[in-house]
Amino acid sequence: DKVFEHLLISLVDADTLAMFPTCNLSSLSHLDGHNSRSKGNDLLSKSQVYSPMALQDPDQEAYKIKRMSGDYYDTAGPTYTSKNIWSFCENVGHMLIQFADTKHSLQMWPLVRSFGKDMISICKKLRSDKELLELLPKVSVERECLKRLLMFQTLFTALKRGKDQCFDTILGKGGGLSLVISTSIIENLYYLSGIELELEEQRNIGCVDPDTRYERAKALTFHGAYTELCGSLVTLLLRENIHWENTGMRDLVRHHFI
Repeated sequence: DKVFEHLLISLVDADTLAMFPTCNLSSLSHLDGHNSRSKGNDLLSKSQVYSPMALQDPDQEAYKIKRMSGDYYDTAGPTYTSKNIWSFCENVGHMLIQFADTKHSLQMWPLVRSFGKDMISICKKLRSDKELLELLPKVSVERECLKRLLMFQTLFTALKRGKDQCFDTILGKGGGLSLVISTSIIENLYYLSGIELELEEQRNIGCVDPDTRYERAKALTFHGAYTELCGSLVTLLLRENIHWENTGMRDLVRHHFI
């Protein structure tokens, strides 16, 4: 349960996604003109180099992602997660294929193992099926957001296979799956709103040098992409009628968040 919970939290982690460059150059241009568009285009171009082991490496597209200042490649953090998230997904899939937890009924084992196969399958498609991501061909945060959305679609489809959504009981502790996802999303959005306030304050006190303006344009463009991902995920949760143990959280999402 804990491993799967960590996977869900990692998939919606804003800092991890922010490691990738944006392909939305028009947004950078709108926010700060040619200066930010030029810098954004340069960063985007440098990221279009895949791992030498491309087809075998689930995280091939993060090959050229640079280390965040103060972060390390071999410790849990945005840099490490950005370069290992899809390997993590596949490893969890392999773990679920071997599912044999005696705390749960034998009837549940095939369902969980089936989902493990689905996870491995979608991970392989995300790195080998060009048509699946053809609308966003370049390595970018927007492409990563789409990949995560496709992964969650696979998860939500699996949740509907079992009677009374008992699969959610195993992986999400009786409806806690929705709570984990929605809580993580809200926490990340709250965190990003704080960054926006700080950037606005910098502008108000006269920090308008090119580097500061670019960081602001880049941050606001990323926040837009991340918010769209979050909106899509909670809409999927409501549309697929995934069980919500906490109805207060469900109503909060339905009436205020969306």
